[in-house]
Amino acid sequence: MQNSLKFAKTWTAELSGWYNSPSILQGTVKSKAMGGIDIGLQKTVFDNKATIKASMGDVLKNMRWGGTSDFAGQIMRTTGKWESHVFRINFTYRFGNAQVKSARQRKTAMEEESKRTQQTGGIGVQ
Repeated sequence: MQNSLKFAKTWTAELSGWYNSPSILQGTVKSKAMGGIDIGLQKTVFDNKATIKASMGDVLKNMRWGGTSDFAGQIMRTTGKWESHVFRINFTYRFGNAQVKSARQRKTAMEEESKRTQQTGGIGVQ
């Protein structure tokens, strides 16, 4: 899920998240559920030529994985986590002309041939 909210002319907030339900991996490992939530705040500056964004990943610190396997009498439990609880600051500047001209229209040889054969005056056409 991802949601963006523009709450002022130059401000945008973002909330995103995901969830992975418990599952069975390779027929032997029962994995636990896991998920994550990220948030961000962005401001447009310098006449819409640049943006500053601050964001935080895994706000609730719940991106942990784990599972249990009971195969041939051997029980194995696994757990782990990523370094996903992070804070980022990004600055983006857009150089160049913001008013890019559209690509010019070109006709292919196939279009020209199709146009030529559809014209009247050919054999059997009146």
